[in-house]
Amino acid sequence: MSYSAGSYVCNHFYYQMLHRATATRVLFVHLPLLPEQLKPGVSAFALPLTRQVECVRRVLMVCVG
Repeated sequence: MSYSAGSYVCNHFYYQMLHRATATRVLFVHLPLLPEQLKPGVSAFALPLTRQVECVRRVLMVCVG
């Protein structure tokens, strides 16, 4: 179930990649906003770019082995 256009786009992209994949495994990693992307007064989860890069590196290391 999608509650926003953003969720719909992410879900659609992921399922399209699953459908078109020639490999047996597909991974989609959704990254949060950067703190500087938040509008003033809006409370939402955000991570600095350095932390996001670190997380993506860890995910890739686990996937590659």
